[in-house]
Amino acid sequence: MAQNSNTTIPAVQHSGSILPDAIDGRHTYAWERVLIYLARMGGDSSGAVVSKCEVAEVLSLNPNTVDYAVTLLRRRGLIESAPRYAPDGGCLANEYRLTREGALESARVMMR
Repeated sequence: MAQNSNTTIPAVQHSGSILPDAIDGRHTYAWERVLIYLARMGGDSSGAVVSKCEVAEVLSLNPNTVDYAVTLLRRRGLIESAPRYAPDGGCLANEYRLTREGALESARVMMR
């Protein structure tokens, strides 16, 4: 769908926080939005327990895009993930935690 160059895309709002759609006059990358979201959900301290589908829904991204962003963040050493299991052995949403580098990158992105 083509957009008029004068159209402003609103920021995503979740739990009183706003995730930027633009940084320094350019659209944010999906990995930047996912990193900021995880930081604001507690991933920089106790860990954020969210599913990729939840992140995709909140950020209005395709689940495949979120999966790729999480893989990219993990490969760059910006986040760590740990699987979680129910008592009956079923899979639950992963726990995501920002590494020290991830916390610094998150702060840097949010300061722009």
